[in-house]
Amino acid sequence: MEKTTLILLIWLGIVCAPILCTAQQLSDTFSIKLIARSLPEGIALRWAPLDANTWKAGIKTGYRLSRTTLANNAGALTRSEQEAGRRILADHIFPVPEPGWQAIADTNQTAVIAAGALYSRSFSVRQEVIDEENDPEAAEMNRFGFGLFAADQFMGIAIAMGLGWIDTSATEGESYLYTVTLMNGPSHSKINPGTVQITKGDTLSLPPPGQLTGRFGDRRVRLKWDRSAVESVYTAYFVERSFDHGRTIEPANKLPLIYTTPEGTNDPFMYFTDTIPENHMPVWYRIRGKTPFGELGRPSAWITGEGQPAPLPYQPMITGLTDNGQGGLLITWAVPETAKSQISGFDILRSETAEGPFSAINRTLIGQPESRFTDEHPIHLAYYRIQLTDQNGHQISGPARLALLKDDIPPEPPSAIGGSLLPGQDSIEISWHPSPDADCYGYRIYRSNGKDNDYLQLTREAVTDTFYRLPCANRENRERLFFRIKAVDYRGNYSSLSNPVCIAFPDDKPPSPPVFKSIRSSPSGIELTWANSSSPDLKRQILEKRTAGPDTWIEVQEWIMPDFRTRYLDTLVVEGTDVAYRIKAVDEAGLTACSEQVTGTRIDAGIHGVISAFRVIRSFDKKSIRLQWTYP
Repeated sequence: MEKTTLILLIWLGIVCAPILCTAQQLSDTFSIKLIARSLPEGIALRWAPLDANTWKAGIKTGYRLSRTTLANNAGALTRSEQEAGRRILADHIFPVPEPGWQAIADTNQTAVIAAGALYSRSFSVRQEVIDEENDPEAAEMNRFGFGLFAADQFMGIAIAMGLGWIDTSATEGESYLYTVTLMNGPSHSKINPGTVQITKGDTLSLPPPGQLTGRFGDRRVRLKWDRSAVESVYTAYFVERSFDHGRTIEPANKLPLIYTTPEGTNDPFMYFTDTIPENHMPVWYRIRGKTPFGELGRPSAWITGEGQPAPLPYQPMITGLTDNGQGGLLITWAVPETAKSQISGFDILRSETAEGPFSAINRTLIGQPESRFTDEHPIHLAYYRIQLTDQNGHQISGPARLALLKDDIPPEPPSAIGGSLLPGQDSIEISWHPSPDADCYGYRIYRSNGKDNDYLQLTREAVTDTFYRLPCANRENRERLFFRIKAVDYRGNYSSLSNPVCIAFPDDKPPSPPVFKSIRSSPSGIELTWANSSSPDLKRQILEKRTAGPDTWIEVQEWIMPDFRTRYLDTLVVEGTDVAYRIKAVDEAGLTACSEQVTGTRIDAGIHGVISAFRVIRSFDKKSIRLQWTYP
């Protein structure tokens, strides 16, 4: 058997993906994995090289299998007893020579794969031949991967490949440590032998695969079951089917099913598609797993179903949505003539949105040959679609179409208008409760600098959400903005403006200062006149004066908005004394601004009161007269 052509319906790259990574490890390290199972005829042993280098070395040098007894029916053995009981079960375990595989292949086709992996010069996988001379590494990966695949399918194949052994000399109840290693590894190499501990008679219950489901279609079914719970037990699966509820069982797959998936993914489920001879024929399915020792596990529970003809390849199309003039909407549709005989009836589906959900508005299925229906209670805006039911129960829906009723009634405006500055104060968010009208399409946003001023529309298109954001980086010295909203329906009818909402910006600018117009001094006092601050958020103004020192301002009078004055007479001034005045403006944020100071002096008119106690006194010698009075 110099050349064997292998045509396998599996993807080599997937089967060998984990192996390729292992093969890139250090070439002077050889590692083996060993597993065991207690069977009635003995203890079955299965081992596998963990990389392509070990695979080649095992074929060349062979394997050695040894057994150490750890315990017997009397109890655990001492270390010296264990050493004394150690024995070599087999030396130079090699694959069956090439000529011997023909007889094996006559009864088991998997032997072709095994022999090809061991001895063929090239592989042909999906009609792609790997050239060993130009790509020897890929060829070796190919042999290695398919060799392990073949060994996993049948215990007899594994034994013939030198990768399996049945210890028929094992005693019931005794515990053993088995070791398998290469006979003679290359110099300066490290060998990691495979080891496993097992007791004769300890049997493992083989679990059934779970969560088997089937999706039945047109003369076919796609089966799905959970492999993740039993992947440590089974390496392959068989699908069994029956047409008489399990009385007669036949295999649905001739070759074992193995798990394959693209590298980097891990689907916990296995899948299998089977062809059913006829539709409407009940068929039962179950799954059985197969171990690396060739055992079939317990079957899963049966599932049953039957094939169904495929749905009709047609969609019902709406041809008209017409106001019938009586408050209803006439809906018409059409289907191909060739499909009419295969249709059981129609449903009329309606939704307020194109995405749905859609619900039927007809009470019973509309049978053939009807192709029209009147919605007696239409809504202002609705999407309609026709759903046909074919004779096999399949439901096929056509595309949705929008219907707009005649409408000149505007919607109600939105309510609960709110707004706020977003963090960072570089944008504003306006929000509102939607209009209660079902046919409301969206909203238009309007802005003004004053509550009762004209409002400018901000939105070029209707906003379909219930919030709107706009930048406010350039405030243009505005301290507040007002917003109002209109609702618009699908017919283009606009609501009235909503109540306004005011957005106040953080006040970081002081008010404009008041300006003195005049200061007059008179005998009665100092009279001041001024122009008040023009800031819209002005809250109060304070008149202050100072007679001495730079920081001795005292409050003369305070005015609270809107009781502002523009004139004041200060009578509490000493004549001839210079007095400085200023007016301080305070806004709602507490920011202040002072006018320029002015100075005035109360005039002394020279009138100091009335002369009193005036007396004329003549001297004793009557030669002179003295005048005497009191003056304030």
